[in-house]
Amino acid sequence: MRQGEIGLGDEVYLIVPSGNFGNALGAYYAKKAGLPIRRILIASNANNILTEWIETGVYDIRDRELILTESPAMDILKSSNIERVLFDKFGAEQTRAWMEALNEEGIFRLDEAQLRMLQEDFAAVYSTDEEGAGGHRPLCRRGIPHGPPTAPASRRSISFGMITAVPAIIYSTVSGPSSAHRGHAIGLEAEGDREALGTAGFGGKNGVSRGPPKVILRRFFTKPDRSTPTFV
Repeated sequence: MRQGEIGLGDEVYLIVPSGNFGNALGAYYAKKAGLPIRRILIASNANNILTEWIETGVYDIRDRELILTESPAMDILKSSNIERVLFDKFGAEQTRAWMEALNEEGIFRLDEAQLRMLQEDFAAVYSTDEEGAGGHRPLCRRGIPHGPPTAPASRRSISFGMITAVPAIIYSTVSGPSSAHRGHAIGLEAEGDREALGTAGFGGKNGVSRGPPKVILRRFFTKPDRSTPTFV
């Protein structure tokens, strides 16, 4: 609203980088409380269990192996807080049965009517590390602090925005030390986060600042806040 992109009461999509479901849960409660949210788009990495669940109604972790990605905070197969959404929509008894089935058998299923109810509030996409790199580039070059989980949301919001006229708001997560992936995205080579801190940051030519790690971190923490904290 401060930027003039939306007006008071305008409907929006919320795009939430998600491994666990805490921020998405907060968005869901905000929607129920009256915030004009059309739907909440869950953006995952290659561990796309939430995408499969929201698209098909089947939460199946049998024979699934965790994939280590460059957004490790989202490297999750058994997502916390989905039970709170299920409880609110379907009640305690049904939620308990689903959670017991997931713990004991590694799978639970929604029926068609239940899936439609879930999809009234949620949609889902995912991207790989390679695809997500395309989400880092515009953010780095504009000097916007963000962390690896933001990349799938940023990348997918571009294509998502092409099919809807409703404005989309991306939840931006910030992780100062997680710099290697962002460095790769803008053409720098680094073996890991420690090396990346010495070669990548925010500002300067092509969105890159060079200097010792302490200098880079000092610059990072003096950048203006461009995100609104979400409390869950």
